[in-house]
Amino acid sequence: MGITLSELSYKAYVYLFDLRYFAKTVKDAGYEEKDIKNILNDAETLYKHLLNANTQKSEVDQYNILSEVFKLSDSILNDLKTMCCADKFINEKTDLIVETFAIKEKTEVIMNHILKKK
Repeated sequence: MGITLSELSYKAYVYLFDLRYFAKTVKDAGYEEKDIKNILNDAETLYKHLLNANTQKSEVDQYNILSEVFKLSDSILNDLKTMCCADKFINEKTDLIVETFAIKEKTEVIMNHILKKK
């Protein structure tokens, strides 16, 4: 399969940590934090969903939760892409976009794996 739910949950935890650091950096630089606050809320929900998916025995329940994770990661990805920030933050923003895309794609891989088992 390539990645397990546990590994994806850990990746999301690290991602959430990176996102929080980025939010703090942006806030400390005096930028409006409204955009990043919404992204952070979605990322925290995404992580909680992944933890919940890990506890589910039913693959149907896992799939349903992962579909929410997929939607959240897509939303975060779009929000990050449209978020305006100074050039000095572009590398961090790009890294977060790449991490978000990876979470989205790995979620889809797990969802497809569940469907193939059916």
